[in-house]
Amino acid sequence: MTGATRSIPYFGWTIVAGIPVLIFWSTIGIMVSTLLKNYQQRDLFMQLVFTPLSFTSPAFYVLDKAPRYVQVVAWFNPMTYQLRFLRSVAFGKFDFGVFGITIGLTVFCVAVGLVLLGRMHLTLQER
Repeated sequence: MTGATRSIPYFGWTIVAGIPVLIFWSTIGIMVSTLLKNYQQRDLFMQLVFTPLSFTSPAFYVLDKAPRYVQVVAWFNPMTYQLRFLRSVAFGKFDFGVFGITIGLTVFCVAVGLVLLGRMHLTLQER
């Protein structure tokens, strides 16, 4: 219907490939939530950290055409590698390098998150 018949078979694989990316960002969210005390701090953190992360990743532009300082920031941005991984799966050109980086970052964040949650004293406050 859209003329994109070549990428349709890879759609399911792209959904599966997105699972490590979702786990990564969920773990980052859990780690951040252990540090913040209220909703105002969370909102400020989201605006000051996650918004620039999304705009410095090549989600909205081609990285090769971006200014040099944006390219440098993008190489430190985990979303850059995650987008390259998802695009490689979606277009059927699987890239093992970005796959390894994506899985490595996810495993690292899950390990750090488990350590942080293990050391945290959790209490329930019902109101």
